[in-house]
Amino acid sequence: TKLSAEIKEYLANSSTAIKPYDEIYCDAKNLNGRVFLPLSTNAAIFQAVNEKGRVVGMSPVQELKAIKNEVELEGMRNCHIRDGAALTEYLHWLQTEVHKPGIVID
Repeated sequence: TKLSAEIKEYLANSSTAIKPYDEIYCDAKNLNGRVFLPLSTNAAIFQAVNEKGRVVGMSPVQELKAIKNEVELEGMRNCHIRDGAALTEYLHWLQTEVHKPGIVID
């Protein structure tokens, strides 16, 4: 693998196994219990997971993370305002620059 010795040691100490890429399909077949698979899961992994334990959609963890408190909501609103201002500034610059002589747009 391309991992440094330091990273390998860290992962080993955190009970994390490093395996070849293709072993995910075999490991997915051996999963027991419910396995939450988002709609974006690739077909090979989806088919490898036992049909009885397969749950398609958001996991309870994802659903809980989707609930935002007022501080998080305010941060998102402020972010949208900053993004909108930056986009407006860029579009104004672009509109100004495109009409200058000698500007070639591919």
